[in-house]
Amino acid sequence: MKAHEVLPRVQQLYEQGDYETAEALCAALEKEERKRSLLVRALRARGVVNIRRGRPAEALRYYEEALAISPDDAEVHFSLALYYLSRGDYPRGFAEYEWRTHRPGCIAPGFGERAPLWDGTPIPGRSLMVHCEQGAGDAIQCVRLLPLLKERVGTLYFACHDALHRLFEKLPAPDQVFNEQMPLPAYDFQLPLLSIPHRLGLTLAEIPPQVPYLEVPAAPASPAPPRRPRVGLVWRAKPHEGEYRTAPLAALSALAAAPVDWVSLQKDPTPEERTLLAGFEAEEAGSAFVDFQATAEKIATLDLVISVDTSVAHLAGALAKPVWVLLPKWAEWRWLIDRADSPWYPTARLFRQEADHDWAALARTVAARLGAAVQAATATQPWDFLPPVR
Repeated sequence: MKAHEVLPRVQQLYEQGDYETAEALCAALEKEERKRSLLVRALRARGVVNIRRGRPAEALRYYEEALAISPDDAEVHFSLALYYLSRGDYPRGFAEYEWRTHRPGCIAPGFGERAPLWDGTPIPGRSLMVHCEQGAGDAIQCVRLLPLLKERVGTLYFACHDALHRLFEKLPAPDQVFNEQMPLPAYDFQLPLLSIPHRLGLTLAEIPPQVPYLEVPAAPASPAPPRRPRVGLVWRAKPHEGEYRTAPLAALSALAAAPVDWVSLQKDPTPEERTLLAGFEAEEAGSAFVDFQATAEKIATLDLVISVDTSVAHLAGALAKPVWVLLPKWAEWRWLIDRADSPWYPTARLFRQEADHDWAALARTVAARLGAAVQAATATQPWDFLPPVR
């Protein structure tokens, strides 16, 4: 059994949802493999697969075994971070999450060469450059923490992706916000954006709950019910990054009959998706968005956003817009486990698959909830799309 052949096959089975066969291959490889680096990869893979099999204790044991062999393996530490974060253990989780900076492509090049990493010690009179990393959703989620940094530094700079610049340039905490095309000033220290929680020692109970923390111009006033609610829809995450989080639009067809006016916020739908959108009688808005400011301005005109786990879900939550997030059975760490609400976004309601990859069943559940919420509205009592009080 050759590891270079087995591990890609394990990944393929994992993506297909055949976790039992994937683990069996990992177990066989673990028994035969003698090369330390490959044994560590096999143990980590077995841990990741056991998460999807609903066996967290076993997953943790495999991660710990891997780290006993190779204490500085960044990939295993990263997997361990996701384990703790998804369970709400933020102190341990974000400490482990620092290992992500050793993974290729995580942090934009250039910042570390210009200034040392900030360790969280107050630096009055000195400057700090916080820079975006990973996806737009990660940035939208964590910019709420910038005001807490401002209390510890003299000058706070923030560098973000071009598509976020117009949205973020109005943030009150940074002294200046830069996009990728603007020359950067000299600064004394630098910090990747998602390292803020670790520097602050953030716990689950300490997430700043205030929303909105992003602002857009006020939308024109809409007529009160009995008009139909306007509901934005996003079904697809980024190609090659979010396949597991993507719901095929055909699988969401149960939503089409809901008594709402649909607005597609999906960026660049395919010809096949445009054909399916005809069944929703949806306004197609997403193709016109030039950046997240434009997306935010459209969201402001809606009554509800229904989205898979994408940046639009984060944006709606940051704007305090009711948002229903459609999650796969094994959701990303930020949505925690077995919760219908989110401590990050008070206006978010989470809908989770009961069976892996079964978007159609989830769509039927959401369609029923949506229909019931619309039916319950009256002229004096608008639609209640907010999550249940925890």
